[in-house]
Amino acid sequence: QMGSWFSVSGINTSAAASDLELSFGCRAESVCDLNTSLMVSVSQNGTDFTQLLTTDQQINSRWKSVSFSEGIPRAENLTIRIENRTSIRCMIDDLSLKTL
Repeated sequence: QMGSWFSVSGINTSAAASDLELSFGCRAESVCDLNTSLMVSVSQNGTDFTQLLTTDQQINSRWKSVSFSEGIPRAENLTIRIENRTSIRCMIDDLSLKTL
């Protein structure tokens, strides 16, 4: 539903030895652009969010793995937020955060 979002918070990435990568499975009811329809953002304080962008921009009705490897900070209280910015229903599965 448009405007709906969920977040995962309280993630301590401050001791990460290398850059971080966020990945998840995604599908939508119809074709849409990932960077504009489904906004993925991170925050170090839970208030000020920065959007993550991916070059793999199109999602559709087939499950697809998407990843973000730039812009994820090392922080003691990282929050990840995923927001649906369209009326197209999008589904998320298998959210993962790991070091590269």
